[in-house]
Amino acid sequence: MQATGTTHGPHLLFQSGVRFHSALTAEIHSLRYRYMIYTFLSKLRPHGGRQLEVTRFSWKWARLPSLVLLCMILWLVCLLGIHVAAAALPSGWTDVGIGSPGIAGSASYAAGNWTVSGGGADIWNSSDQFNFACQTTTNDVIVARVTSVQNRDGWAKSGVMFRDSTDPPAVFADVVITAANGVAFQWRASYGGQCGNSQVAGLYAPVWVKLVRANNTFTAYYGPDGVDWTPIGASQIIAMSNPQLAGLCATAHNNSLLNASAFTWVALSYIAPAPPPPPPTFGVYREL
Repeated sequence: MQATGTTHGPHLLFQSGVRFHSALTAEIHSLRYRYMIYTFLSKLRPHGGRQLEVTRFSWKWARLPSLVLLCMILWLVCLLGIHVAAAALPSGWTDVGIGSPGIAGSASYAAGNWTVSGGGADIWNSSDQFNFACQTTTNDVIVARVTSVQNRDGWAKSGVMFRDSTDPPAVFADVVITAANGVAFQWRASYGGQCGNSQVAGLYAPVWVKLVRANNTFTAYYGPDGVDWTPIGASQIIAMSNPQLAGLCATAHNNSLLNASAFTWVALSYIAPAPPPPPPTFGVYREL
């Protein structure tokens, strides 16, 4: 059920690091051999009445800077490879800053765990400003468990969204959990129009959220476990293109800060998690 994908970035980076390491090592060995030949020849030819001698000790110190440089380069290659692997999104996903937030957001994925950091003023009124990790899809369900929302403002919020385009005034529907105002179903039914809101107060992350589309009818749900769902307000009719953008949204409700939010169980289809096994049965048995 988790969205998965592959990326070749870390693998290619590792191969490049290996090739660079091999070339650099070969060059060091070549210099060493030429230096040893020069040393041998210099012993046969006096220089100003004395011989030029290079001992093992002096060679050890001569090669030390090269070894230090090699170690630093390999360390940087490995560090960059780890960073790229952690930051890569699944195949087909992209990260977009909607409405040019004051601080650029980001999105990363690793082993089923998502982090989406978003700034921006809000997803509201006639134009939006937030960060959106999304993909183009014809799927009619998006579900996620929002595990945390950074409390940059009471209306800092993160959740799942269907959106017509990346234009700031585009039509959309989302289900978000806020830092201090519960869970909300929000939408914009016309390009550049005002937004609507249905809200359930008193809820905090972690919480499951789900958005379902049936033609142009959008219905929002929340739940505690991904199995039992409660509708949020009434369904809304929104004329939206198909395929549409679907993904994870995050805004700090403050254009000078970032709201770093965490997600798991992100999927563009829905199968309820398997229920836990039944408890063992205890009783008294008698042989007949």
